[in-house]
Amino acid sequence: MAEHTTATSKSGGPSKLDAVGQAMARLGNDAGRTELQAYVKQHFGYDMSPDHVSNCRRIVLQKQGTAGKKTPARSKKAPAKKGTAGPRARKTAANGRAAAHGLSLEDVETTQDLLGRVGVAQLQSLINLLAP
Repeated sequence: MAEHTTATSKSGGPSKLDAVGQAMARLGNDAGRTELQAYVKQHFGYDMSPDHVSNCRRIVLQKQGTAGKKTPARSKKAPAKKGTAGPRARKTAANGRAAAHGLSLEDVETTQDLLGRVGVAQLQSLINLLAP
């Protein structure tokens, strides 16, 4: 007997996670969360928040090739210098994105997309190559 590999919702259709996985299979792993959100809504009828789509997308990518691999431990942050504003206090006037460390939500999503395309090992090699 064949093993059942996809979860189903209470209505009998695919789960939201599987719907996002199918959307990624159709649109590609580098599809943005708004594209995936629209595809899931149109083809499966699920209203999912962009954050929910991103979380499902991350899980699908992990299952595709990075599942079970641990990420390196985060290093402790250096104490803030006197007279400097903390990360939450620094904002850019134009778009309100946090300016701490120069990262925005878009930067994180781009990194997530790159991770999905090349995998953890290749991305870590690239980081090691570029790091001073």
